[in-house]
Amino acid sequence: MKPIQDLRWHSYFAGITLRTGCFSFLLCPLLFVIVLHCSANAAELEQRLPTSSSNAALHYQRAILFLADVDVEKRKLLEKPIWEIVTPETSADELKAIDALLVASRYAIRSALIGAAQANADFGADLSAYSAGTLLPHVGPMQHLAKLVALYGMQQQAEGNWEKSAQLYLDVIRMGQHMGEQLTLAESVEAVRILETGFHALSAWAVHCPDPKLIRQVRSLLSAIAPNPLSPATVIGYEAALVDLRLKELKEAYPDGNWAELMLVVTEGQPDHLDQASVREFVQAEAIKRGVPESVFADETSFDEFIENLRTVNAEYYERMLDGLSLPLGKAIGVGQQIYKEFAPKLMRLGDPETLNPGQISAYYASHAAEHNLADVVLALSANKQGELFPNELSKVASDFGGVLPQGPTGNKVSYKVSPDQKGFRISYPGAKIGEVEIPEIAFDYGGGKGR
Repeated sequence: MKPIQDLRWHSYFAGITLRTGCFSFLLCPLLFVIVLHCSANAAELEQRLPTSSSNAALHYQRAILFLADVDVEKRKLLEKPIWEIVTPETSADELKAIDALLVASRYAIRSALIGAAQANADFGADLSAYSAGTLLPHVGPMQHLAKLVALYGMQQQAEGNWEKSAQLYLDVIRMGQHMGEQLTLAESVEAVRILETGFHALSAWAVHCPDPKLIRQVRSLLSAIAPNPLSPATVIGYEAALVDLRLKELKEAYPDGNWAELMLVVTEGQPDHLDQASVREFVQAEAIKRGVPESVFADETSFDEFIENLRTVNAEYYERMLDGLSLPLGKAIGVGQQIYKEFAPKLMRLGDPETLNPGQISAYYASHAAEHNLADVVLALSANKQGELFPNELSKVASDFGGVLPQGPTGNKVSYKVSPDQKGFRISYPGAKIGEVEIPEIAFDYGGGKGR
């Protein structure tokens, strides 16, 4: 997480209030006429307007459609992490570009916020029906929507609207939680990225907010919205079932069906031509490059035997992976690396071979948990500051955590350094390396004081 400057933006989202109090004496005759009219037409029927869907995904998908209409050049901003879009070095021209993006995306933002207000989200990815053809077009755009809402929150914060901006950042976190409810690993990974955006924005809000009582309220709401970090265990179970389903469909499709198209879904490259012969030649060559014997494609029997063997290998791999993920982090990463080394030569992974490395997965979700913990500590620090002065040591906020501060990914303690004038600080969980897996440092740096 990175520092954010206190911006002064003009709001483009002003509300409209109808003022009628001064004219109440003029309304009396009109109301009398309206009552008579309603009495005379009491039996009339009227067209009912549809109510809003309680499924957040429908509102998010509507927001994605609105966002697709925004100029591509404006949307390029959203490809950066939130802490790189707005920095202390952001120029006036860059701020104008952010303003322009928010204006152009106002309908997408509004629909996303309606979605964030719903209890549940279901994107309708029927894995049993779509199998290998399961595309998740909402995954990337959901990250862009989250950044838009966070940028809108920053704009509101710069105008001094502390409650409004906090609510927007909590909405980002709710969007991340909604993605975390989905069944695929890709959606869960994206949920972590969205939550990272929300945690950073909320931390940057807290260090600037002048109202300790409001900060404490927001901290309580954060605990309610995101009480526990996301875990990969559930989605890995579904991923195992999905891989098995895809392999069965691949077996049934060979040799005269759409087996090549099913394999093409998970390849990194694309054939030069999309006719059936070119696609089959391309995916066969890609499979052979990744260790599949050429003899597998000799006849239907050879192909079926290979797929059945692969199903057995995958079932054992996922079972071992789930057992490893349940271990404490350090052990999970070590065991995960061993499992991956053992199984990698046996797995037919046409895409990124690291996508299912249980050691990497353990480290990724452990880092997410550390982001969650660090944001909570930053909120507690900010709620305990005296004016502009932050506590000079973490022991002064430990009572907010029952006397014990949350630990980092490997059980390490949080590091806290306050500036000499106590107007800024740096807080972090140090990075670590376990075998070949690196866990990055998780840090938040607010350089608010002189002499830092």
